[in-house]
Amino acid sequence: MTICILFLHKKLGQSEASPLSLLKGLSILSIVLFCLFVSYVAFAENGIQSYPERLNSEGKERVIVSFKDEIDPSIVTKYNCKIIRAIKTIKALVCEIPKENIELLEKEEAIKYVAIDAIIQAQPGGEDRDPYEYGLFLGFKDEYFSRIDQEYNTSIIEARNEYITFIQTSLLRQRKIIELYSRLLSYYRNRHLTRTYFYRWLLSKYQELLKRYYQDLMRAFQEYRQKLIVAREAYGQASSIWEEKVNEMVALSYRGPVTVRWNNLEAGLNSKAAWDRYGLDGTGIRIAFLDTGVNYNLENLGGGIGLGFKCLDGYDFWNDDDDPINDTPEETHGTNVVSVAVGKGVNKVVGVAYNVSYYAVKCGESDGAWSSDIMAGIEWASTEPHKADIISISWTIYTLDPWLKEHFEEICNNAYNQGIIIVAGSGNNGYSYSGWPAAFDNVISVGAHAEDQTLYNYAGYSTNGGVDVIAPGARVYTVDPDNSAWWVWGTSIATPHAAALLALQLQYARQRGIEINNAYLWEVMKHGAKDLGLDPVWQGSGKIWAAETNEPPPDPHKGSIDLMGSSIWPFDFTFTYYNYLYLLEDKYPAYFLGTTMSQDIAIDNISDEPDIPDTYVENLNITTIQKYRTTGVTLPGDSTEDFETYEPIALNPGDIITLEDDYDLPIYAEPGLYNVVLDLEFNLVGNPRLLKITLNEASIWCPPGPAPSTQSGYGVRR
Repeated sequence: MTICILFLHKKLGQSEASPLSLLKGLSILSIVLFCLFVSYVAFAENGIQSYPERLNSEGKERVIVSFKDEIDPSIVTKYNCKIIRAIKTIKALVCEIPKENIELLEKEEAIKYVAIDAIIQAQPGGEDRDPYEYGLFLGFKDEYFSRIDQEYNTSIIEARNEYITFIQTSLLRQRKIIELYSRLLSYYRNRHLTRTYFYRWLLSKYQELLKRYYQDLMRAFQEYRQKLIVAREAYGQASSIWEEKVNEMVALSYRGPVTVRWNNLEAGLNSKAAWDRYGLDGTGIRIAFLDTGVNYNLENLGGGIGLGFKCLDGYDFWNDDDDPINDTPEETHGTNVVSVAVGKGVNKVVGVAYNVSYYAVKCGESDGAWSSDIMAGIEWASTEPHKADIISISWTIYTLDPWLKEHFEEICNNAYNQGIIIVAGSGNNGYSYSGWPAAFDNVISVGAHAEDQTLYNYAGYSTNGGVDVIAPGARVYTVDPDNSAWWVWGTSIATPHAAALLALQLQYARQRGIEINNAYLWEVMKHGAKDLGLDPVWQGSGKIWAAETNEPPPDPHKGSIDLMGSSIWPFDFTFTYYNYLYLLEDKYPAYFLGTTMSQDIAIDNISDEPDIPDTYVENLNITTIQKYRTTGVTLPGDSTEDFETYEPIALNPGDIITLEDDYDLPIYAEPGLYNVVLDLEFNLVGNPRLLKITLNEASIWCPPGPAPSTQSGYGVRR
């Protein structure tokens, strides 16, 4: 409004205005106000706060309509609903509906319920610019403005000098010629010879020269003026993008290796030990980040999206398009989260699993996200061809409609049942319980800790309780979408640390031909966590811990990958063969077709060893499968042995159980190398979650080399 008044004041001038001029001015003002109003509405509708306000002003609600059987769009359209999307997992439609029609829709026989869609928050944390980089930033800012000032002044001086030179040379010559003609004309006028042909010719020539002189003068001035305008525009353009350019200068100034920060060292989860000792980097594992969008074009985050890039694919549920990019300086959350998990270590940040592939799923912006968009994002990341191994969610809500809560959990359970593991931030409000979705049974709730091994606390915010584990989430070094470095705080940042450690654990297993389920990943991370001596409500099992360093600290504690590496946690297993070639002739366990392969399998709960948390196992089921080693095809005959006992097998720490396994090798089997696949399913005492381990080469028949006294798998004690 102030701009409009100033504009009108300038238009009408200081003097008294005529009615006509006043009317014209008011018309201009009306047009400007209308344009500003339209711009405001268009801008406001882009924000999440304006969307509910707009719906309310229109007498509408955004709802989730759940169907008892199959989704039927025709039912909701009867009630003037605008369908936004379908969520197939819970047989629901997300709609905008007039408020007066909600009760009518609920009465439809096919409808299970209608719930008001809720807004989930990206939890408030904190951020500070990295002081060292900020010093560079300020220095380069001065350098940048000094350079563009110099370029501007140089352009002005060059334009002025060109103009003066033109005046002094070309126009000066023209002026001398004009002056000569002027003297000749004066000579003829003084002698009253103005009627002669020659005078008239001189006069026309003089007028032509004079006209050309003023045209050249005006053209030179216009060219000079245009050069000034171009210089000013160039300066204005350079000034408007100064922050982007200065950040580029900071990034380009960096030389040398990226510093590994505390969160990847012993003060954090010590992922560097997993890189160095086990060669892990997340290769082949896929994490889906449900957040505010990602600037995947940053070199540190892969430099692009699609085939051949770290960012494999993505979707923007906030704007309903297939590009989840968010490269605006104001929307930092998603890029911060992704960088601490998967940063390649280019110029800035090295992530916990720096070679992992990821999906970027934009579900909202800094003001929040609709619960339906989070649910749709989980469904998207649980579906081929963009199915993830791990889903990381840094959104939290504390109040949910009971129906909405039920279906939100159903979405999470569906992902879990498909073998995906979900991690979510517990929240930063300091409550003694976690918000949703972290609080759901099949979601890992992650709290945050600081470098000094205390719980996260910043500017009045702190980690929530009721967590499974805690992870680095206070003063963690990360990057914004413009590639500037920042220190950030919050459980939102702790969450991707846990997701990335799970990726390293999964990579370790896959590299060794071991199949493990998501429950196993979860429990081995919890059992590898390091107790900080805090209240379990606030620290859960402790801070996540990848592995010991080569030189263990004074208080060693095996990390989650150490547990998997020292055996196949919590078991060791040994195969002993019984065969006349093997026992009497000291040969390796080779078998004739048509004979019986006999072996004992000893399963040992090794959690009684030092620095391994005691683990009590129950409901253990053991299965062996005999396969051709070269093709992986199951051997003919009854090649699967499911060891059934009268009582469920329970193994306390230090307990060993030995089982006999006999397999008749048919005469029509093919000769060659065979191997035993060992499949273990079990529960931990007091935990209903079923853990699964499959060792695809637990033991080999006819192995090369001299015959050992026993054949052992990966679980040989060290």
